Amino acid sequence: MKNFFTTITFVAIFGAAVSARADSPDKKAPVHGWTPVQQYMGNSARGDYGYIDLYGAAVLADELGDKLSMAGRLSYIEECMKGAKPDATASLQWAMCGQDVKDFDPAKLEAELVAEKVDAGEKKRIVEEAAQVIAEAKKVGAAIEAAAKSDKGLTAVLALGTTARTEWAAFAQKNKDQLAMLDKLQDAVRANKEGLGGACLKTAAPAFQKLVHVSKPPWQDDGDIMDFYYRHLPETTEAYISTLTYAACVLALTDKGRGPYTVAANRPIGAPGMARRGPRSLTAAKAYDDAFQPKFADRDFNVSSVKSLRGKLVLVGTDLVSSIGTPTYGKVAKIVKKDDELSTVSFAGDQVEECLQWKETSKVQQVTNGNVSYEKVCVKRGMVDNQEGATDVPTVLLTGMAKGIDVVLVFGFPVVAYKSKEKVLTAIWGVAK
Repeated sequence: MKNFFTTITFVAIFGAAVSARADSPDKKAPVHGWTPVQQYMGNSARGDYGYIDLYGAAVLADELGDKLSMAGRLSYIEECMKGAKPDATASLQWAMCGQDVKDFDPAKLEAELVAEKVDAGEKKRIVEEAAQVIAEAKKVGAAIEAAAKSDKGLTAVLALGTTARTEWAAFAQKNKDQLAMLDKLQDAVRANKEGLGGACLKTAAPAFQKLVHVSKPPWQDDGDIMDFYYRHLPETTEAYISTLTYAACVLALTDKGRGPYTVAANRPIGAPGMARRGPRSLTAAKAYDDAFQPKFADRDFNVSSVKSLRGKLVLVGTDLVSSIGTPTYGKVAKIVKKDDELSTVSFAGDQVEECLQWKETSKVQQVTNGNVSYEKVCVKRGMVDNQEGATDVPTVLLTGMAKGIDVVLVFGFPVVAYKSKEKVLTAIWGVAK
């Protein structure tokens, strides 16, 4: 399938002898402020903002929401249908972007190009080549839909898109304020703004606390402690949006929230809590749900053949190291308020319980670019000398922490607080359990 922007670059579109990147939006700029033509990005350019391959393109299109332009929609369609064959192998792709193909409006694309003063000759060429892209996509989609009439498995895959669009429309209508706040917070994170005040916590924290309250994580973590507690939250659209909103709020308040935001924002394909930012990514998440096990007419084709999405998320404002840093374990001895934002947590000079030996299980934790990682379990625990010094923790995240409570911190963020003797969690990610 032809990518017309590979042939007609931004240099040609804007009629200026400048680098294509010169007209790209600033990485710190609000996504919803991107112009219609700026929203068109090839995979390499889109990757600069952390939205990589189809998975990333779907999340970006979802995040843009009703601000998604026809140029942006075309960009998503091209990425979605890249390499698509008119058979079952492209069924999930069609479920994810078939509606975008059907909704594509060439007149609106032309109007966007006119508004951004694209040369008339180039505009004509772009519209013509876009028509070819859409026509090819429709051929693929028509073949898949025809095959689905006699294949219950294909019907089930295509139904994922229909269901996701219906569910998302209802969710978005009901949660307008929360989604608007999430957009604002993610823009603040991209701009790397800090100290925005605690207003967002008044709504973000209670919504996230409900998820923490019903979560049932095992007592023993598997070593990847920040991600561990995320993986044991409910897997619903409400949970994804509430957790991402809370994490973005914490990072907007303090840089110590970068770890949890990285975990929440960069969910890998196939991992628990996959992105559910809108109908496209929600369709993908439904396909990767373990409960989705359709049976296809062709016995050589199975659900694993459908689960072939490419891509990942490495969003602006995230940092992998912040989420996997060496944890600080300790029993709280004293908490002293340091200033308006931080409190200093001192630890008792005793011993703390830690895992001394890990064992890898056969249970898949996640699959990233074909590489499989497995969950680990602790097979031997023991007491070790507590050698941790005092650590500064955001005061608003001290919930569940007091003298005698054990805590695990990563770069000053309270991942979990607990009573070790009673084996009772008192807080997760800074909110009460």
